[in-house]
Formats: sequence, structure tokens, C-alpha cells
Amino acid sequence: MVAVSKVDRELFVFRHGQTDWNLQGRLQGHTDVPLNEIGMQQAQQLSTQLTDLCLEVVLSSDLERAHVTAQIATLSRIPILTTKNLREARLGIAEGKSKNDPLIIDGYRRWLDPEDDEFFFAGGESPSEHKGRIIKYLDSVFAEEAWRRIGISTHGGTMVRFVEICKNRPKEKLFFDNGAIIKISVTDSGWIYEGLVKSDRR
Repeated sequence: MVAVSKVDRELFVFRHGQTDWNLQGRLQGHTDVPLNEIGMQQAQQLSTQLTDLCLEVVLSSDLERAHVTAQIATLSRIPILTTKNLREARLGIAEGKSKNDPLIIDGYRRWLDPEDDEFFFAGGESPSEHKGRIIKYLDSVFAEEAWRRIGISTHGGTMVRFVEICKNRPKEKLFFDNGAIIKISVTDSGWIYEGLVKSDRR
């Protein structure tokens, strides 16, 4: 008989609302770009789903686009703890540039390659380093806090890193829209990617 792993925690990881740089296809990284009007609306639309999830706390990137999304989406009814450890990857010379900029287009292809964990733009960090700081931070949270249903307000690339940490990570390239929510179960045998969370409300 196969032992059933106990689900210790459930992580509901969501991407911030749209920014003008998202709309323009520009890479943001650690650059602190605010939500635009559509992004504000997306954050408001998240509030129904997050209410239904009965979260105990939200851990948020300290960048404005993620923090403000968390504030709007939770209606500030539960604690929100900000940290630089949940930021997007630092992208160095690529920050602010279009994904199609001739200066970075080859590097951007490598950056998207799920098999290339060690590539980084000059002045930036690699996917491996990015995952390392996420794991280190959450390990410290899990060691100190007993929360079981945790929201995480973060960025598209950081969501990809969360999935890559999971033992059942998909092999294909991943992309998550602004306002998307994914669920990850943290069990005694590792992290399990449960997929996109969709609202039950019509």
C-alpha cells in the first residue's frame, strides 16, 4: 500500500495585476513599476477568489505592483507581510528593455529555457539563484509559523520558479497571466503543483 502524504500547507500563489510595462512587453525584474488601470481592476477581480480560499495570511513581494495587488485583493482583511525575497528575478541589463530588443533577444530565449537554470543577464541573477532565495525564505517562514493556507502575491517569473521547485513540475515552458492563481501543496514528501485555481462562482 502506498502511504498518503499529509498536506502540511496549501500555497495559493497569484500574479500581480497588469502594469504598463506588461502591456508594452518590457522586462520589469526589480524595477518598481505600478499597476495601471486594468491592473487595478484585475486586483479587484481577485478579491472574490481570495475570499473563497479562506487564507490566513498573504506573503507579498515588496514591489508596489505585487503589494498593492495584495491589498486590493484581500480588502486588507488579513495580514500582509512584504519581503524582497518574493520579488521577480533581478534581470540586470535587461530590465526596461523589450523582449524583442536585439541586445537581449538571444539571452531572453535562454532565460525562458526550462533546462537552463544558470543563465543570467549581466547584473542579474539566474533561475537557480532565484529559486534558492524563494526556498530559503519559505523554509524560514515554515519553521516559525503554523499557517496552513497561505496566499503569495508575486510575479510571473516567480510563479514559474515556484512550479519548478515542485516534484511534479511540467516539462513545457510556463506562463501565467496577470491575476492568475495557482495552488501548490507542501507535503512531507515535497511540493506538489496542483494547477490553476478557477473560481466556482458564475
